[in-house]
Amino acid sequence: MIGDRIRARRRELGMTQEQLAAGLFDRSYISRIEANEVVPPLPTLQLLAGRLGKPVAYFLGDEDAFTRSRVIHDYVRRARRYAGRRRYAEAVESYRLALELLQHEDDSPLLLAVHVELAYALASGNRPDDAGQHLFAALQLLPRVPLDRCPPGTAFRLHYTRGKLAFQREELAVAAEAFRLAAAAASRPADRVRAHVALGSTLFRQGAYEEAAAAYAVGLPGGPAGAGGTGPAGATAAPAGCAAEPAAPRDWTGPAGPLARTAPPPVALPVPVPVRGLPRSLVAACHHGLGCCCCALGRLDLAAYHLERAIRLYRGRDPERLLLAHHDLALVQIRQGAFRAGRRRLLDCLRAYRRAGRADGIASALTDLASLELAAGRYRRALTLARAARSRARQALQARLYLSAMDVEAQALAALDPATARTLDGVVRDLRALG
Repeated sequence: MIGDRIRARRRELGMTQEQLAAGLFDRSYISRIEANEVVPPLPTLQLLAGRLGKPVAYFLGDEDAFTRSRVIHDYVRRARRYAGRRRYAEAVESYRLALELLQHEDDSPLLLAVHVELAYALASGNRPDDAGQHLFAALQLLPRVPLDRCPPGTAFRLHYTRGKLAFQREELAVAAEAFRLAAAAASRPADRVRAHVALGSTLFRQGAYEEAAAAYAVGLPGGPAGAGGTGPAGATAAPAGCAAEPAAPRDWTGPAGPLARTAPPPVALPVPVPVRGLPRSLVAACHHGLGCCCCALGRLDLAAYHLERAIRLYRGRDPERLLLAHHDLALVQIRQGAFRAGRRRLLDCLRAYRRAGRADGIASALTDLASLELAAGRYRRALTLARAARSRARQALQARLYLSAMDVEAQALAALDPATARTLDGVVRDLRALG
């Protein structure tokens, strides 16, 4: 039993119960643990194991199945709490400890679930290679362990993580399919909305703005059918709504970005979900995405409305996405003709990106400022900003931002030195063709 092992190890080290307690516990509590009258919770067991110089698994042993199961579930519950608070490094550590204790259970539903949840935490913590390994391990278990035997939410996390990894690899068709499966498998409304937000991001990246809009609008009152009418009085109504991913790189950059596109044929709307009780950050993501899509579709009043709603909801909760929403609102203001307000907001964003050390954000803001200078006919200033943006994009290893900066640089050079501009324009075309 666990108490016997603690007592034997303590005596082996010549420690008294008072020394083991170290003022953190009462001596009688240590005595009850050693008498196997109580099973210590995981934090206590970790502390005692550290003081006794042995890993937790040493005190669990192989025969104490009930205690081992209890500790495994304690690790998993703790990891889920960390993941829910976006403390992914701590979640990964707890999942790894649980996985170490589960290594002898070949066909356990919990083993599959822990592999999936660990992959989810690793993908959310920007460790795609490690996440892919655990996702592969989970997929290998699937023929022997049906998903319906796993803990609730395992199927959702499996598909969602697969989609997240495919999105990071730019395999957008695979990602969209996985996010649709995740939305269908989700049992909680918040998970369904989360899957639709990720789907909206993928569709936005593919240029399917109307479909992306319908996906983002699932988390807003009125659902997909009412997305276009969700706005201030006097705003231009949109028949099918609009949306985009808050944290995704932009495909439209200020006045040099694409103009409003012709709407494609009507798309099938997602099934609406109850929106009451959703986390405010998730509702903010829906408004943020909707605003970005409205801007891409040329519905600028609605875009400004949804982005301002997102800013209010992000404030005090998610400073990173709050900054991205301000950046997107600056671009909307520029396209509305409020150049001074938009430029001032862009400069504020640039300063914030510098304070945060975000090279990708700096590159994006510099590219947008270069586009603004280009539209105003200040070609030399645009050229300088575009070259600075290209340098930052290279530093951040962001190929799409690098090409956007090169586009603006080529346009500025076209006004200053047409021969050089033609050469650079050919380089840009070749790079885009190579992907």
